[in-house]
Amino acid sequence: MSDDLIKDDIFGRQGPRLEVDLVESLSNVDLMQLCEVTREAISVGESFNWLAAPEEKALENYWKGVMLMRERTLFLPKMDGQISGSCQLLRPPPVTKSGLFGAK
Repeated sequence: MSDDLIKDDIFGRQGPRLEVDLVESLSNVDLMQLCEVTREAISVGESFNWLAAPEEKALENYWKGVMLMRERTLFLPKMDGQISGSCQLLRPPPVTKSGLFGAK
């Protein structure tokens, strides 16, 4: 699922190609780019609740884990074909009969 947005500026020059992909699986290149973007976001204090970027393997495991969770949907915005961020849609877990009787 990609919608390319190509806009011309006021001088008729073509702007960057923007797209957002709904991710069903991560290629090695996507995983590498996503880890790099995550490290950059953490280094400037953007969310993730990490004070310092974890090791590469921990980041890879985090994103692989996101892909395994049915309650999460991952969207990747790209600029000129390069991942430039991420967005996760989190759905509540399904309600089960036993869950109705649980205490928290």
